[in-house]
Amino acid sequence: MVVEATLADGTPSVLKVGVPGYRRQLGFEATVLDLAAGKSCARLIRRDLTRDALLLERLGPAMYDVILDHRSQHDMLCDIVAQLWRPLDDDIDLPTGADSAHRMQHLIPQLWEELERPCSAAAIDDAVECADRRERAYHRRTSVLVHGDVHEANALQAEGGTFKLIDPDGLRAEPACDLGTIVRCTPDTGDDLWARTERLAARTGVDATAIWEWGTVHRVIGGLKSVRIGFQPFGNLLLAEADRLTQRGVLLSRDERAVHIENGDRVDGARLNHDGPCFAARRTTVLMPRNVQRVFSFFSRLTYLNGESVSRVLRNQ
Repeated sequence: MVVEATLADGTPSVLKVGVPGYRRQLGFEATVLDLAAGKSCARLIRRDLTRDALLLERLGPAMYDVILDHRSQHDMLCDIVAQLWRPLDDDIDLPTGADSAHRMQHLIPQLWEELERPCSAAAIDDAVECADRRERAYHRRTSVLVHGDVHEANALQAEGGTFKLIDPDGLRAEPACDLGTIVRCTPDTGDDLWARTERLAARTGVDATAIWEWGTVHRVIGGLKSVRIGFQPFGNLLLAEADRLTQRGVLLSRDERAVHIENGDRVDGARLNHDGPCFAARRTTVLMPRNVQRVFSFFSRLTYLNGESVSRVLRNQ
C-alpha cells in the first residue's frame, strides 16, 4: 500500500506499507535507500520494519509521462543508476547477482511450465543459459550496489527537473544487471536493442555482452510474470520479442566461437567474450498501441500480490 502523508512540519511525504511476509525484501529496499542518501533514489525519511513501513520523500510524475523521447529516457536512466553504483562493505546484507541469476535458472522454466509454455522452448533455453553465464561471471570483489529494476516508470521527477529512482530490489551485483533492465524490451520503443546495448556500454564502460545477457533474462522473466498476473498484451509482447530475437539469433558452436573470439570479430552485430556462447540477434520491432502504453504506465504504478513484486511506483498523483 502506498499513500500520501504529511509530516508534522508540513513536509509532503509518502508512506509505503509492504506486503505481509516480505519484510526481508523491504529491508533490502531500505538498505539501498539508506546508502543512496537521497541522491539517486528517493530519500528515506524513516523506517519501521516491525510494521513493514517506510516513510519516503514525495516525488512527482514518472519519467514515462514526462520524457517522451525513448533514447533520452534510456540515457537518463543510465546516468541516474550509475550514481548509485558503489562498492559495498562485507557486512551489508543484500542478495548477490549470483543469487538472482541462479534463481532465474529455476524460476523461468518453472513459470513457463505453469503457464502452459507461452513462448518457445528456445527463448527459455536462451534466458536460462544467459542466467547461468551471469552466475558464473559473478565476482564479489567487482560487484557494486545495484538497483535491480531500472525503468522509466520507476524514475520519478524530483526538484529542478531531475529524477530519482524508487522501489529498488537491492543487490550486490555487476552494473550490467541494472543496464540489462534498460535493454529489456519496451515493446513500443522501435530502436535496435543491440545498438541500445552498445550505447549504454560505451556510456558506462560496462561489458556489452553482460548487459545483453542480463537484458535477455529480464525480458523473459518480465514477460512470464506479466502473463502470470494477466497483464496483457504486455506479457505476450515481451515473450514474442524474446521468440523473435532467439529465432533470428545464431548460436555459435564452441569451435566457431573460439575462432571469432581470437580474431576479435563481431558476429551479426553481437560482440563475443569468453563467458560462453552468445545469441547474436537482430531485433524485430514490436509496436505497442498508445492506449496500451497508458495502461502499462498505470499498471507499473501498482503493487501486486502475485508472490513477486512486478513494479511499484511512489508518486504524487
